Amino acid sequence: MRAEQVVRKVIEAAPEGGAKEKGAERLLTSVTSFIWRGGPRFWFPSLPKRPRPTYAQVIVQVRDKEATPKLIGPLQDELNKQVPGAWITVRQFANEPCRNSC
Repeated sequence: MRAEQVVRKVIEAAPEGGAKEKGAERLLTSVTSFIWRGGPRFWFPSLPKRPRPTYAQVIVQVRDKEATPKLIGPLQDELNKQVPGAWITVRQFANEPCRNSC
């Protein structure tokens, strides 16, 4: 829960995000957490993780794909500071178009 709070705070404070201007869309679309395991394998280009009580995966979706690389550093720094004792890796999933029938 702490990691989700930090993610929301960092993204809402991002220059491209938040409702800083009247009528501006929020940058953050969704935050989804999977506790004890990773998300379903058909969602992501990564192997599913075996259930472990010390594992969690937080998936963040933003409206602007160009903003994602700019958010990785600030998210990593703030999560390292605000969630002590956790080993956290922030990375971007590749979003490839469906090549066969979906």
